[in-house]
Amino acid sequence: MKAAAVTASPSPDKTPVPLFNSQHSRSFSGASINGSHSRSESLNSNYQLQPPPPARRNPRPMSSRSSLSSFDFGNGGPDRNSTTSPSINELASQFASASMFDLSQSYLTPHLGQNSASLMPRIKTIELYRKNAKKSNDPVIQFQFAQYMLQTALLSGTNPAANLTNNNNNASSSSSSSFSSQLTENNNNNTSESPPKRKSRLSTISMSSQMAPEDERKIKHDLLKEAIANLRKLADRGFADAQYLLGDAYASGALGKPDLKESFTLFQLAAKHGHAEASYRAALCLEEGWGTSKDVRRAVQFLRNAASRNQPGAMLRLGLACFYGKLGLGNGVTVKQEGIKWLTRAAEAANEVFPQAPFELAKIYEVGYRDIVFKDLQYAVQLYVKSAEFHYIPAAAKLGHAYEYGNLDCPQDAALSIHYYTLAALGGDPSSMLAMCAWYMVGAEPVLPRNEEEAYEWAHRAAECGLAKAQFAVGYFLENGIGVERDILQSANWYRKAAAGGDERAIERLKKNRDGAATNKNAKKKSDSSKKDKDCVIS
Repeated sequence: MKAAAVTASPSPDKTPVPLFNSQHSRSFSGASINGSHSRSESLNSNYQLQPPPPARRNPRPMSSRSSLSSFDFGNGGPDRNSTTSPSINELASQFASASMFDLSQSYLTPHLGQNSASLMPRIKTIELYRKNAKKSNDPVIQFQFAQYMLQTALLSGTNPAANLTNNNNNASSSSSSSFSSQLTENNNNNTSESPPKRKSRLSTISMSSQMAPEDERKIKHDLLKEAIANLRKLADRGFADAQYLLGDAYASGALGKPDLKESFTLFQLAAKHGHAEASYRAALCLEEGWGTSKDVRRAVQFLRNAASRNQPGAMLRLGLACFYGKLGLGNGVTVKQEGIKWLTRAAEAANEVFPQAPFELAKIYEVGYRDIVFKDLQYAVQLYVKSAEFHYIPAAAKLGHAYEYGNLDCPQDAALSIHYYTLAALGGDPSSMLAMCAWYMVGAEPVLPRNEEEAYEWAHRAAECGLAKAQFAVGYFLENGIGVERDILQSANWYRKAAAGGDERAIERLKKNRDGAATNKNAKKKSDSSKKDKDCVIS
């Protein structure tokens, strides 16, 4: 039994919801866009399609495990498509629909139920964190406090103008107002009994569900300033985690304009204290010349240091460099064997943050290499599946194609093909989007009904990504009114775009249309000439 069969097929008794929620379906007889005729269901065909992320020119391969690198601060930071740490991802998803400074945390109450009464406002949490950090000399506690403040400040920009006025019916609204009144009362009592003490600005903020943008910006500035000061103290004491996080903040532009020189210095310091992630980031800086001069020899040293500590990104980069003879490592058999070793270890350590290693190792096992790696399609498919499970888009697209045409010794399985194509298409792969268009054109009853509106939408998404084949498909749909109202002018525009991309069918179609237009024009001229002659005869 093939390893590929490990992935379960979709249940055939459930009809998927169209991704674009089309209400109508036209009948269409003909082949699919890419020549496939038998199709089936996608496990994920009820997902909402998101447009692919904009392409970046030569993006800087920042560490995917960075706490900060995925945030776009508008200052020319690193690639925003990199994956962040789980804690940041969880915070980002929780705060996506609410202001970071919703001090009552009212957006959490629907998930807490009866436990919402014990929910503590975030500013109060920061105050308690601060007290504990001041009482303790433990650098771990102080680092956690600084990290919490830094994350709070940075995440405040996710939706600073969030409107929370619809929470009036929530228990949190009353608890927020009661907390605010209680805080005011306590402050008044303290004032009457003893001279007021100097308090943090954060502790004097009214605990309301809304805050003026200028107040929010001021709090963000104060939090960042305090967090960086604490991190700098810890970094000066040689605390590796603080050195790395501070370096990441400078590299990502979290503190303003990116300071690659300072970030590289901090990565080096943390690496000397045994921080594997910092070693990996320092290697990238040396390889690309970020904040320092390029030095591939030292880059390899830092990569080996990080890889020896099982850092997945370093093992992957070192494995690829060894096997393909990059970074001045040569092309000897021994070096290639070392590359296979590191890629194997990286594949074993793969996760959603570093999903590429199984894919790269699978490509090698798919074809084999001399007597070092014997061809093993079954194992290659296992590796592709593992990489796709971690949402690595090229692996998902590869499996979608394999299950569609029966490549890699995989059985032709329409359901699995659509499943993996959907993963890749939702991840922004234009070819997979066009493949989904083809599936919807022919359908795969009873699990995937034919739907021309869905097919057109998928083709349009792929065409917007610049795929010439998809641009021709959109032009064809518009010319013939398939899944969309007929529009000859728009059809011609898409044909021209496809022709500019080198699509031969679009070039031929434009030529045919021009010849047809010229013929019609000549026929009209002859008709007008005959009419004039007739008028002369009649007169």
